[in-house]
Amino acid sequence: MRAGQYYSCDLAIGFRQGATHLGNSLGQLFALVSGKAPLKGKFFVGLMAGAALFAVLTQPATAQPRGQEPTCKNAAVSARITALYSRIARYENRLEEMKRERDALYEGKVKAILRIDTYSQRPEVVRWGQLSESITAHESRLEEMRYELAQLDALPPCNPPPSPYDVALGTTSPAQSQTVLYVGGDIAFTTTHNEYGDVPAFSSDGPGAGGHVGLRYYFQRNVFVGFEAGWIGTSIRGSNLDGAFTNYDWQAWQMGQLGVTFTPQGLATPVTAYVGLGATQGRVTVGFDSGNFHESMSDILTGTVVRAGVEFNIKPNWTIGASYQHSWFSGTIGGDLVKTQLNTALLTVNYMITPRF
Repeated sequence: MRAGQYYSCDLAIGFRQGATHLGNSLGQLFALVSGKAPLKGKFFVGLMAGAALFAVLTQPATAQPRGQEPTCKNAAVSARITALYSRIARYENRLEEMKRERDALYEGKVKAILRIDTYSQRPEVVRWGQLSESITAHESRLEEMRYELAQLDALPPCNPPPSPYDVALGTTSPAQSQTVLYVGGDIAFTTTHNEYGDVPAFSSDGPGAGGHVGLRYYFQRNVFVGFEAGWIGTSIRGSNLDGAFTNYDWQAWQMGQLGVTFTPQGLATPVTAYVGLGATQGRVTVGFDSGNFHESMSDILTGTVVRAGVEFNIKPNWTIGASYQHSWFSGTIGGDLVKTQLNTALLTVNYMITPRF
């Protein structure tokens, strides 16, 4: 660093100038009070007075009470951060200008002058000394401002921005978690793959409609776990060429959910995507209907259900959604093993409520 080349000279000149100025002032004060001639040896008088003043100033001071430190980034803190950025930029620019001027003076004239007279008071040397002092003060102040800026910039917001889900619900609560209760209706269309006893497998399909109720807990701003229970009445009918048939009267489910709410780029409203896994039950009727022979038996079978879905907020508290649901049942009806798989497309409408538990 170039400053190291002349640091000792800078320190000696600054110390001598300061002591001399202090001696001048004390000498004039003494002459004014006593009516005598000003004191001689002003440098040494200043040196002694400076030592006494230093002893006084370095005595431990009683700590002054400070205002309460900010704990979050409010409007005043944000304004202070903006001001600090601007002030730091100005200080950095001014510091670079002074360093260039100081270095130019040193290389141009001051270096040669100080080799001849270390205590020279020529204007170039005085200006060089003043610049050196100002640079030191600016660097110290810059360090203080940067430290303050780092402390303030690390503070959390006093009022975190609401999540997209909060916006969709018309609430701006800063709570870090939120429990959402919702109810909704479903329209479904299902296709099935059926295995009944020893007859060849066959397919069936049909529509359905029903409703559901659910609960979602946002343990992060946009991430939730939930539970949903639903029921749809169905009209799924299917048979094979031998007259074997399988009918589905209804299906119920209870599933856990894991999902996220976000606002995709280009959309103004939030989107919720989720997956679900749980248990399902359905009333299944099987039998034969061939010519003059008719036989049917029914029972409630149980199985597993998985789902993947997406929901779109169309207005506060209301969403529409689409999902794909896959279910599989197994059990015995009338002593015959029945296995079936259901593939269901669901269109849903939800109304969301936000009780605070």
